[in-house]
Amino acid sequence: MRTLSVSLLVCLLALVATGPAWAEADIQQKPLHFAKGQSGATVSGKIKGHQSIDHQLRANAGQTLTVDFKPNNSSAYFNLLPPSSTGEALYIGSSAGNHFTGELPTDGVYTVRVYLMGSAKTSDKEVGYTLKVNVSTNHQGGGTSSGKADSFAPGSYAEIVGIKGELGLLSGPAMSEQTLGHVGKGRLVQVLKCEPNDGLWCEVEAHNDKSVHGWVKGQNLHPK
Repeated sequence: MRTLSVSLLVCLLALVATGPAWAEADIQQKPLHFAKGQSGATVSGKIKGHQSIDHQLRANAGQTLTVDFKPNNSSAYFNLLPPSSTGEALYIGSSAGNHFTGELPTDGVYTVRVYLMGSAKTSDKEVGYTLKVNVSTNHQGGGTSSGKADSFAPGSYAEIVGIKGELGLLSGPAMSEQTLGHVGKGRLVQVLKCEPNDGLWCEVEAHNDKSVHGWVKGQNLHPK
């Protein structure tokens, strides 16, 4: 198992500069969709020749991303690209292996790029693969882990906890939703409503600033 530390981010970004090579490739984009109540997904696909297939998912800083890649040809690999990447990779499967797990450094859309090398790339024969992706939130204490909606009654107040930097406010109660804004650790928010979906989710707005609002997981809230 290979684990990526955030402290290695700068080194890994400097390691690869593949922008021009990827720009010439046939890149297909295939967003990853998690079923309601699920924090991961498994997809199967086929790739050949100079194609690259980008499986994209949205995640937040501090969450742990796990990727398991199982191709039927050992010359198929995946790279993990950070948000807004032009080809720079956080993880390079051709040298590091077919399993990744690590804490994500920033909010945004991450890309799992599948590609071929060697004879598999030049033979123009299809190669099949299975990709399993999971996103989990690190538990750092302070939040309500019981997952009970009555811990946060509508109109009550809570403090943002369990993060290192900023927490993304999402447009709905799922990790696949759009990020509307951010709140920092210790920020006081008012709970608007809560509902279960792969754990408890609550819609909140910042105290004295209704323009800062969105959905967060209950485990990132501590009742005040």
